[in-house]
Amino acid sequence: MTVDHLLTHTSGGWPNDNTDPMMHNDGWDQTKLITETIANLPLTYPPGTHWAYSNFGYCILGRVIEQVTGQPYESYVQTNILAPCGITTMKIAKNKESQRAPNEVVYFGQYSEDPYKLNVTRMDSHGGWIASSTQLVQFLNHVAGAPKIPALLQPATIKLMTTPAPAYPPETPATPVAGWFATTEQAPGGIGAASPEPPPSWFAPQPVSAGLPSPTHAPSPPTKSMQLWIK
Repeated sequence: MTVDHLLTHTSGGWPNDNTDPMMHNDGWDQTKLITETIANLPLTYPPGTHWAYSNFGYCILGRVIEQVTGQPYESYVQTNILAPCGITTMKIAKNKESQRAPNEVVYFGQYSEDPYKLNVTRMDSHGGWIASSTQLVQFLNHVAGAPKIPALLQPATIKLMTTPAPAYPPETPATPVAGWFATTEQAPGGIGAASPEPPPSWFAPQPVSAGLPSPTHAPSPPTKSMQLWIK
């Protein structure tokens, strides 16, 4: 299995369904969760042959970043990716309502579930970030760059990360790639073939009206929000 398999959701196992390791054993830390999952939940397909959205795969990718850089995942991203974009307050969410960041909304379950029972902090690299709508737009503007906005990525990297994996069905109009949905529509002022990838929405923050995916948290002013999805 390669990093590319994890990035493109073609690892061959650990799909986003009722067996998703990230939604079980909330008391385990990332090391124990990964160790136990790899030992006891074998792959269903050979890597690279089947696409299935995998939160667990992105959890592993966060640990790869830590091993390569020698830094905690959150600190590395804040220093090397967000800070060059001028973003200084994005952070990994905490698990309790009492630990909410300034201006972070209160979350309520869509189906009477308690969102604060989720171990969101453990979900860091597969959707645990807190961000305002302004910060998300600021980050996206820096991905490919714009007039007077330096790009985080080289054109070759953008092409690579927006190219669908061969294992994904070609007839699908919006194709998940490396953390994005690639489409045939041109996005005004954007990368063109990519838009942020929408995971399932599990609970809606209040008092704002737009649904946000768990575990991506977005602090918002009390009366305004927009629906934003990012992986």
